[in-house]
Amino acid sequence: LGKKRFSDMSQKDTPVGKSPVRTLMGVQVVGTGSFLPENVVTNEDLASLGCDAQWIVQRTGIRERRHAPPGMNTGDMSVIAAERAMQAAGVARGDVDLLLLATFTPDRLFPATATMVQDRLGLCCGAMDLVAGVKRVVVIMDHNAKSGAAKLLKKCKLPLTGVGVVDRIITDLGVVDVTTEGLILVELAPDVTAVEVRDRTEATLIVGNGLG
Repeated sequence: LGKKRFSDMSQKDTPVGKSPVRTLMGVQVVGTGSFLPENVVTNEDLASLGCDAQWIVQRTGIRERRHAPPGMNTGDMSVIAAERAMQAAGVARGDVDLLLLATFTPDRLFPATATMVQDRLGLCCGAMDLVAGVKRVVVIMDHNAKSGAAKLLKKCKLPLTGVGVVDRIITDLGVVDVTTEGLILVELAPDVTAVEVRDRTEATLIVGNGLG
């Protein structure tokens, strides 16, 4: 947000419910916006792929996910969410000083997807893609694409904002830790074997102790 809006902010205790919340000088959430594609895919919908719905919930808390339609990408969804956030905050385009787009899946490697979102929003500000600054990154995803193609690859073929930053991958088939030694299978979903996970994984997979 612009400096003009920051000048109105002060450090004080603001009551929220029964508890005061400390407002930091110059830092305040003034609005949020989001966008979700309409196509809902529940855990039960994945049963035909051999997935156990409750196992997914127990490991990830996820009960459903959204699949974007063909032709819709990260930038498209970001533009809609950003427009809603600015509208909710009552922020004019000229008040925006910086646009950060946090994603593992940018539209392309170069230029940054954030710059494309910035252009479509009509903003005159800095813009960058970002995935950094966290101690541990956990990726939760389907083990294979709809076509059955592997997602855990020897080398990723998609543009990425973060390389070598993932610590753990949780899929519908099991839990895989990313280590300096390679990918290690540390837990299996119910009724799934280590052989099945290996067969559905392109990258070299080390099977942990006791998993066969």
